[in-house]
Amino acid sequence: MKTSKVSILFLVPAPLILFSFDKNIVTESRLEDGVTIVKQSKGVTLGYSESSEIRLIYKDGLMFKDLKKIMNWIHMRIGEE
Repeated sequence: MKTSKVSILFLVPAPLILFSFDKNIVTESRLEDGVTIVKQSKGVTLGYSESSEIRLIYKDGLMFKDLKKIMNWIHMRIGEE
């Protein structure tokens, strides 16, 4: 009786292996003109002014601008014109 070995090879893309278990590292810096810059290791860089009342929300390990606040701010600005 003849037996043969079967090897199964799972190919996983290298970036998935390297970054799938990393946390999102967030650094925040405030500029002189009242603007806050938020850099994320796994997301986009965000910026906002404290006077605009735009805030950031945290979802699925990433930070985003609160779109409800942005839309309210846009409507308020349009109404002033």
